[in-house]
Amino acid sequence: MDVSYWQNTVNFATALAKGILWVYIRALYGLSPDLKFPVHYPNANGVMPRTAYLYYKDELDPKAQAQKLYETCLANGDIGNYQPVIDVESINNLTLTASKIKTCCEEILILFKKRPLIYTGFYVWRDHVKGDKAWAVYYSLIIAAYPFADRSDDLPQKVLQYPPMIPAPFKMWTSDPDENMQGLAVGWQFTSSAPASEFGVSGNFLDLDWSSPAFQKQVLKAQPPVDPPPDPDPIGEPMQFKALKTYNIRSGPGTQYPDIGDLTT
Repeated sequence: MDVSYWQNTVNFATALAKGILWVYIRALYGLSPDLKFPVHYPNANGVMPRTAYLYYKDELDPKAQAQKLYETCLANGDIGNYQPVIDVESINNLTLTASKIKTCCEEILILFKKRPLIYTGFYVWRDHVKGDKAWAVYYSLIIAAYPFADRSDDLPQKVLQYPPMIPAPFKMWTSDPDENMQGLAVGWQFTSSAPASEFGVSGNFLDLDWSSPAFQKQVLKAQPPVDPPPDPDPIGEPMQFKALKTYNIRSGPGTQYPDIGDLTT
C-alpha cells in the first residue's frame, strides 16, 4: 500500500495482519515535505518493511528533489528497506520531461545505491512524458491501473483477469520468480478505492498494489527480518551491575604499602 498526508493515521500492525507486505510512504511533494512522513515513516519501522516516495515536480531541479528525498529519509531514521519510488503524474505538472526524470532517477541511484521504482500510469507515461524514454528500460515500474471503479469489485481473483496496459519501454511481469526485473512492471496498483478502515488506515479509501512473483522472491523475501527500533530506557526496572575488575587499596601511594582492602568495579 502507499500512504501520505491524506492518510491521517495508519495502524501498520493491522495492515500487516490484513496481508500488506510493504508500504511506500510519501516523503516529498517536489521539494515540499509531506507533513505526515515524520509520523508514518518511523511508525512503520519494526512493523513492516517500508520505503519513501517522491512526488516528482517537473519544474523543479531533479537533482535537488533526489537529494532532498535522501536527506528527508535520513532525518527520519534511514533510507528504507527497499528501493525508493518516484511518482510521475500529470496532475499539477504542466510538463513532464523524460531527460529530467532520468536525471532524478540517476541521482537517486547514486545516493541510495538502489535503482528507484517508477510509479506512473499508462497514458501519463505514453502521452505526457516527452522525449526519449528508452533509458527507462534499466528501471522497474509500478503501474497504476484500476479495472473496476466499484471497490466491491476489487477482489484479487477478479482483478487479475484484467492485466493492465504497460507503456513502452516497460513490459509486464511473468510468472517466473527468477526473472530479471529491469524493464518490467514489478508492481500494479490495482485499486485506489479499497476500504481504508479494514487495513487500519483512517479515511474512506486506500491504494493497494500487487507485487510480481520476482519482486516477492528476490526483494521481499530476500530481505532480512526488520529489526524493531530499540526500546526507550525502561522506567522502574532495577539497574544491574557486573563486576569487571578488583583493585587493591593500599595505605600509601605505592606497592610497598600494605594492602588494606579491595575495590570492585
